[in-house]
Amino acid sequence: MHLDRIRELFPRIEQVIARAEEVCDSDASVPQALKESVRELGSQRHQAHHLVLTSQDQEGIRRCINEMEATSDRAKAACRDGVSDTLRQAVMEAHDGLSDLKKQVN
Repeated sequence: MHLDRIRELFPRIEQVIARAEEVCDSDASVPQALKESVRELGSQRHQAHHLVLTSQDQEGIRRCINEMEATSDRAKAACRDGVSDTLRQAVMEAHDGLSDLKKQVN
């Protein structure tokens, strides 16, 4: 996938990850494993933002997206009963977006 296409798609990924972070932070009953996964995904989002926008290193961007998708897998797995529909939906949107992007860059 060309860098321009990644740069076009990435802002949407950032938005859904940020939404998952907001929802997760606003709910004290979120399981710890889910909180940790969503926080890690948020941290990765910040790192990827700079890389995607400024780098020409396609291999580095691909690795970064793969790592983010793996983290979103853990977040998805941590969505159990008792997690709000809003949070579950936000995590699923992030996961699905990253999975699609991963397929396109690999």
